[in-house]
Amino acid sequence: MTPATPADADPRVRRTRAAVLDAVATLIATEGLASVSHQRAADESGVGRATIYRHWPTVSDLLFDALDEYDSPLLRPRDEPLILWLRTELRCAGDQSSGNARNEDC
Repeated sequence: MTPATPADADPRVRRTRAAVLDAVATLIATEGLASVSHQRAADESGVGRATIYRHWPTVSDLLFDALDEYDSPLLRPRDEPLILWLRTELRCAGDQSSGNARNEDC
């Protein structure tokens, strides 16, 4: 992730970062991780590609910061093993889609 700098206090920098990270989150949600590039982030956010490279030198940096901002149940810390959580979530989704929400965890 990009370290915080005094420039982050500048409202223009915050607006730029927010616009780019929102655009990248939308790309991830609609087209997947592989769709993210500096050029696509620039096109979707309206921010210059050179500015995006200045803030995020690599696509990995861009993805890490975007995913850090993204609230996803899969990325949240949990007390139980991932496989148990995932089984419960899938069971609940199946129950809810069939109108049979019998599981108290749902």
